[in-house]
Amino acid sequence: MDNLTREDIEEAFYPSREIDNPAFFAGRKEEIKTAVRALNDIRSFIPIFGIRGIGKTSLAKQVKLISEGDETLQKMLYLDRYIETANLKFDYLTHYITCDKSIKNTNDLIKRIVFGDESSEELFDHTDKGNKIKKEVVESFSNITKINFKSLLDFTLKKGENVKYEIKESDDTIQNFRKLLGQIQKENFHKKGFIIFIDEFDLIEDKTGFGSLIKACTNDFFKFCIIGISDSFATLISDHESISRFSYPIKIDKMLDYELSEILKKAENRVSYYLNINEDARDYIVKLAGGFPYFVHLIGKESFYLAHGRGQRTIDVETVDSVFRRIAEGRLPILYETLYLEAIDYSEEKEVLLLLFAEEKNTVIPTKEIYKNAKELGITSPAAITKSLVMDEKSKPVLQKISNGRYSFIDPIFKVYVRIRGLKNSKTNTM
Repeated sequence: MDNLTREDIEEAFYPSREIDNPAFFAGRKEEIKTAVRALNDIRSFIPIFGIRGIGKTSLAKQVKLISEGDETLQKMLYLDRYIETANLKFDYLTHYITCDKSIKNTNDLIKRIVFGDESSEELFDHTDKGNKIKKEVVESFSNITKINFKSLLDFTLKKGENVKYEIKESDDTIQNFRKLLGQIQKENFHKKGFIIFIDEFDLIEDKTGFGSLIKACTNDFFKFCIIGISDSFATLISDHESISRFSYPIKIDKMLDYELSEILKKAENRVSYYLNINEDARDYIVKLAGGFPYFVHLIGKESFYLAHGRGQRTIDVETVDSVFRRIAEGRLPILYETLYLEAIDYSEEKEVLLLLFAEEKNTVIPTKEIYKNAKELGITSPAAITKSLVMDEKSKPVLQKISNGRYSFIDPIFKVYVRIRGLKNSKTNTM
């Protein structure tokens, strides 16, 4: 690559977007292995969950590609050595939707699955005969007040061309939802199955009935995969008991150091090693990242930009430190800098207290020691300042109250950003 461009560097890193190319996907071997096992199971449900900013959607996109028959990642990870099955070739149909705050409950979720939105297709698109029943489905959904989930429990489909509809309730919405799913199966009986992916699932306020929906519709053809922010399967789905038997929960944790290093190695490969990172610089980036791939992509990309602009072929510690200093001094125009400035609101006391919270390694942060240290630094009312960081009319809240005297950052990536932002005079602090 004799003429490296900024576009080439841009394509080597993904700080603000999910990774949809398996060649650039790094780590997560055990998680992918679990997903492949779930895809091989004729009756399975796949929940993908974890804290914000650790690559849940990127993982889900890879699961989608694998289910559709893309074997790139499976071969890269040598999964055939670990999975005892002869059928590693998939050909699922897939349907991917992303929730937003307009989806208040499971009824709204079914509407989104069926009708899609500006960024996702309609369920009717998976069947040639979908338009013939679309009108009656639209009419039934326009009059919906509450879906009878009990009627869903009686819903059964037989695999093959001849699909029978056993209508045991008079709910038109349920009947038409059944009919649409049945028609999809009828026209695509030769496929391995059909998977509905539901991203940002945690945004749904009332998840009542979702477990019943999954239990009713999951069979040897239909599967569901949901993706959401949660610390456990139980908190992600309130009525999880009904579907736990056939679930393959995939919890995504912070990335390990070697996985974060792999991101940088793949980026070097992407630019044909026109630029490379020496070992010390790689370790430095991984240390700064604190387990979050976002920071590896961000600092790696900015280091590549800086080295390329200087005419360097090797990224060393000094190059990375220059990028780090730009972040610590607020000179890198990214979303988290705006959030940071809004949170501190030109208050030195707020800035110091926020850093004290960020330096605490535990996710749930007790305030006793925080307030003690704050008062030693001259902050007279740390509790009042904390309240403003939780709820303030002027800015977006950055902390959330867990219980009396215990708080956590709403966005754990922002916590690492605050920590980096506060390390203005030392690059040797432990992360």
